[in-house]
Amino acid sequence: MENSYELHGNGNLVDPGLQIKRHSLYQSGGKFSLPWFDIRVFYVRICNFMVDESTPESLTLNHIPLSPDTLLEVNGVRCSIDSEGVSCLLRRDRVDKKSEEVTFVSTDGIRLTGSVKFEVFDREDLVLFGVLEIPNTNGFIRRFKKRGA
Repeated sequence: MENSYELHGNGNLVDPGLQIKRHSLYQSGGKFSLPWFDIRVFYVRICNFMVDESTPESLTLNHIPLSPDTLLEVNGVRCSIDSEGVSCLLRRDRVDKKSEEVTFVSTDGIRLTGSVKFEVFDREDLVLFGVLEIPNTNGFIRRFKKRGA
């Protein structure tokens, strides 16, 4: 049956020698058009800060996925699904004693889908935390007008 085809439920003729594969989001090698959020620079500026010799050289930045569906990559390396997150260093970039400001920066390439919690630590002390979230609206907010308005 060299040129035989099968009729599938959707009405298409399919060569039985071809296989259709479905890919999970977590399989490697597949190409997906996921809405990725790219972070090129993560910047923390602390004001009203007494700058002296004890000012840390770096802070630790943690990214923690908030759902099992969230994908997280740092510098092209994807975190495992079971990961509790990934850490990067925020290096001290600028110190201004006069205005009592210190700036920390990370240029690690961070990509994510979904939502992650981020935390910034000075050794064991939590300095800052928040949530980065991609809304389900593809970045656009729908605005509706009342009829007749």
